[in-house]
Amino acid sequence: MVKILFFGPYSPPVTGQSLAFKTVVDSYTTDQYFLVDTTRFGWRFFNTVYSIVASLWYLWVKGRRIRIIYFTCTRSRLGALKEIPMLLFAGFLKKKVVNHLHGFDFFLFYERSGILKPWLNKAYQTVSTSIVLTKSMVKQFDHFNEMNKVIVPNFYPDSFDEFEFIGHDDIAITFFSNIMKSKGILEFLEACRIIHGKEKDVRFIVGGTYMGDKYKSKKEIERLVQSFLKENPTMKVEFKGYVHSIDRMKLLNDSSIFVLPSYSEGFPLTILEAMRSGNAIITTNIDSLPEIIGLDNGILVEPRNAISLADAILRYIEDKDLLEETRLKNINDAKMKYSETKYIKSVRAIIG
Repeated sequence: MVKILFFGPYSPPVTGQSLAFKTVVDSYTTDQYFLVDTTRFGWRFFNTVYSIVASLWYLWVKGRRIRIIYFTCTRSRLGALKEIPMLLFAGFLKKKVVNHLHGFDFFLFYERSGILKPWLNKAYQTVSTSIVLTKSMVKQFDHFNEMNKVIVPNFYPDSFDEFEFIGHDDIAITFFSNIMKSKGILEFLEACRIIHGKEKDVRFIVGGTYMGDKYKSKKEIERLVQSFLKENPTMKVEFKGYVHSIDRMKLLNDSSIFVLPSYSEGFPLTILEAMRSGNAIITTNIDSLPEIIGLDNGILVEPRNAISLADAILRYIEDKDLLEETRLKNINDAKMKYSETKYIKSVRAIIG
């Protein structure tokens, strides 16, 4: 049987990109593909070596049985080291290559890649099609005129359709993402502090695990969050930690307002999950987020601004009719535009 070579993050850590990649892979039976899991090990060095060796081995030994390569492109130098050998060898063997971009920073990474830039340029010449999530993301591949660019919006898992919308007498405000500085966790907590001084009956919920980014390490962000909570002992914030799929549905279904004050985003799966669960969305006016969240779906605020974030949340708290209208609109929009079934069908049509 002729197969697909999947190259991407199938294992933890769990991110929007890894969940999307796994969803595509799992839509096929195991006899239809070979898999190179680029996050198989806990150490990045091992992942890099494994990804290079495994992909070249599959292409060399199983090459005649591989008809197409599907990968999720990187936006880091270490990730580029994984991809470049695979892409160059795929080009040598004249294999069809489909790339899927899940971030909004490939163009910037490419421009700043230094000595890797000519190698990246040559490697990405082998990509026949790149899938992007929004219209504005097409520009991420402006350097590659011959590359076909196709827009496929992200999705929420079909399992969310098992839950029906529930109206709430109380209001729960939820932050659900990896807990990193770049996701705006510190701004969220500061906004909660402001709201707590005015609205005592509002619940605050945080779901996700601590992770480091280019701004703060995992230990630093955890220390800052814990220090904030100790300094504000009367402000009760319920930390859920890592939330599994079934619990994620319950968490978001019990929530009223979903907040993601990120500094940079592609097309967050959590926003779509929150929409399908009946949440009004408050997020930042950056990257592709204005293409997802219109005036009827939520409120966009400027990043790194806890005061404007608190004002947006208070607008929904003080206008219950607006909140309910927005929640119902988001359920309908999610069903129409962002189902998992629709996503898989679109991606598989491109893979062929």
